[in-house]
Amino acid sequence: MYQQAVDRNRSGLVAHIEVSRSLVELQTQEERLTSLSNEFEKQKIALAHLIGLPMAQAFTLADAIPRHEVSVPEVDELVQRSFIHRSDVQAAGAQMKAGEMARSAANAEYLPSFDLNADYGAIGVTPTNQAHGTYTVSGAVQFPIFRSGRIRSDIQQADAALRQRKAEYEDTKGRAEQDVRTAALDLATALKQVKVADSNRTLAADTLQQAQDRFRAGVADTVELVQAQESVATSEQDYINALFSLNLAQISLARATGETETGVVRLLEGK
Repeated sequence: MYQQAVDRNRSGLVAHIEVSRSLVELQTQEERLTSLSNEFEKQKIALAHLIGLPMAQAFTLADAIPRHEVSVPEVDELVQRSFIHRSDVQAAGAQMKAGEMARSAANAEYLPSFDLNADYGAIGVTPTNQAHGTYTVSGAVQFPIFRSGRIRSDIQQADAALRQRKAEYEDTKGRAEQDVRTAALDLATALKQVKVADSNRTLAADTLQQAQDRFRAGVADTVELVQAQESVATSEQDYINALFSLNLAQISLARATGETETGVVRLLEGK
């Protein structure tokens, strides 16, 4: 656009202000490109650190995360899957079951118990000819008559521990459900944002084409063309941000259900 403005100014078709406007826009875009290139190199250094490459090594990203059509999943089903696959929910459930078993053991202290002991050996001067076998068998039945206070305190202590474990289990399940529903809302929002951003990108490209045709025909100035180019750049940036939000929402949803690894694989394979 700057070169066209210079040529048209030399031909006497536009004033010098058009050249200045286009030069300002060119330098603005160069400044933006420098800033974005610097940020891109920083992100590559962070990626190299994460995957174990030397941070001074230059590399090129050969593959991009593909764009696949996804739909909003069934939230209730994902909530149930999170209860099954999330390790924190499983750990809280195991602690609650341990509390239930401890309370059952405390209640069982009221029951009578039976002990049986048996022993067999040899006694004599020598272990061959003068040895005789000896054995003992004893049995006992115990009734907890004078331990009711202690047993009752054990039961109350087990009840308190069990109530705490149940509260922790329900709280953990609540956090898991909250994470899943929040991630599902983010995914639904990101899907809408991607559709709108894609539509805006198409409209902005069409507007730019018309502005370029009008500029070449001499019926429009550089202001209209600059605005159209800014609209294209903005729509492309919005589309990139929307795609990032969509991919992040899918990963967050997989993490919320406890299936981060499989979720990443499905994202890359488009399943």
